[in-house]
Amino acid sequence: MEDAYHRFMVDPKQPIGSNVFNPAAKNEVYRDVKQVESGHSRKLEKLFRKPGPFWGRFYYIWSGGEPVTLIYEVFSPHLEMYFGSPSPKPEKPSVKTVK
Repeated sequence: MEDAYHRFMVDPKQPIGSNVFNPAAKNEVYRDVKQVESGHSRKLEKLFRKPGPFWGRFYYIWSGGEPVTLIYEVFSPHLEMYFGSPSPKPEKPSVKTVK
């Protein structure tokens, strides 16, 4: 796994996304989404200064046939300013596992 990391992370001082899309790396990268979820969190409401629900996902990044890292993302509700609000809004949070 360490070899895949070094092939993938051309410049470890930069964010993962900068390395993924770095043409100098010349690596094939695969994102394996495992779960997408929606839920509420008081800590996130305080951090984003906006009520939930909050959408999140976790996935593995693979390179050279090996897992490189596991990523967990929570999306800011402020993205609605750019993409619009979901319509219709879900009645209650749900969790779906992708296999």
